[in-house]
Amino acid sequence: MIWLWLLAGHLAGDFVLQSDKLVRLKETNLLRGLTAHVFIHAGLYIVITALYWGMFGGSVFLLLCTVAVISILHLIIDFLKVVMSRKLKSVGAQIFLFLTDQSVHIFVIAGTVFILSPGGVQWETVYPDLAAVAQGTYDWHYADRAAAIVCLVITGTYAAGYFLGILLQNVAPKDDIQKDHYVIENERTEVRTKMLPNGERESEITTVKSEQLYRDSPQKTGRYIGMLERLLIMILLVTQLSHGLAFLAALKSLTRFKQFDNKQFAEYYLTGTIASAIIGLLIGILAAAVIQ
Repeated sequence: MIWLWLLAGHLAGDFVLQSDKLVRLKETNLLRGLTAHVFIHAGLYIVITALYWGMFGGSVFLLLCTVAVISILHLIIDFLKVVMSRKLKSVGAQIFLFLTDQSVHIFVIAGTVFILSPGGVQWETVYPDLAAVAQGTYDWHYADRAAAIVCLVITGTYAAGYFLGILLQNVAPKDDIQKDHYVIENERTEVRTKMLPNGERESEITTVKSEQLYRDSPQKTGRYIGMLERLLIMILLVTQLSHGLAFLAALKSLTRFKQFDNKQFAEYYLTGTIASAIIGLLIGILAAAVIQ
């Protein structure tokens, strides 16, 4: 299942090895940034196919053709995505582009491998193999199982973090006050009663708006906490220790307890936590099926 190996390389190149500097380079010089990005992918594919050839053999020419075709198509797909993302700015459109982009990359990798494989396309085995994986009865080669686990771990940590960044960009506390800080706004109504000289009571209702300034966590600590959270969920499911999920939720809530009084932050935290937990659970279920 060399397509799984190449998929692991794709995910590593797209999420693990794609630095902020490279992302900024794409924004300032699209062609140069995409070229550097694709060269990283091609390098990963060459290393992966060399390992595969060393273990299983095969046609070197077909393996190199596979790397070339996937790399060239990757450049074209990413170029189209960047062009479209500059025109479509809404959250829904960005999510659609992200999911479509990754789906097309997966289809290209799998399709290229199947077409260029010596045995041709054996579509009749695809559904039975997927059913066997879901039931935990598939006869995995240890290298294929390792590649599948790498794919799931990267998807559940780095890729999911990128997806959640898109999903939560409109509900996150605003950070336009000053660099490395964010503000949480809150509003409450106060009723003040005072006694008049004639013995009567007078009530005054006021609306108080407040802003709390928080220093942002250094080096994207929040993103890494989310990655560790989803990784831990996956481990708990694989090891059949699902009761530990309650402890994880309580531990995470304790660190933000004082900020829950602010409605804006509470909504942001709740949305992010639920979405992150759902992703972690889904990936954990798949990982358990692969490891069984």
